[in-house]
Amino acid sequence: MKPNFSLLPTFFLMILLLASPAIGFSDWVEYGRSDHGDIYLYHSGSMKQKTKDIVHVWVKIVFSAEGRKDYMIKLRNSGESTEGYEKLSHSLSLVEIDRTRPRFRILYGSEYDTEDKELFRGSREAPWKEILPNTTQEILKKQVCK
Repeated sequence: MKPNFSLLPTFFLMILLLASPAIGFSDWVEYGRSDHGDIYLYHSGSMKQKTKDIVHVWVKIVFSAEGRKDYMIKLRNSGESTEGYEKLSHSLSLVEIDRTRPRFRILYGSEYDTEDKELFRGSREAPWKEILPNTTQEILKKQVCK
């Protein structure tokens, strides 16, 4: 009997997907909530020290009904499409944090609806943004850069 090698790629794909911070459920740590009730989480297993001063971490925002409405208003105001966003569930972002200065930037982002359908995906070299006091970004930096 010949071995069935056609299952090997499927097996390795499953292992890769299960190890991905965007897919797995464990290791997500809540670090804040918005006034709207949105939940902010980071994936502790995804933290990577890129240089002495730079850390990368995956961040997930789970939107509340009110947060979803507010986000749709922001999209409309910036001239972007809101098609499908009435079912917005969560976003995933790869965030770069500077350990030595109060700044961060988003390197990659994606947004999903309640059926896990991708609504948006984008990747770019984003400009650095200042981390302001008493914000979720400040809390994230304190937890990730312990």
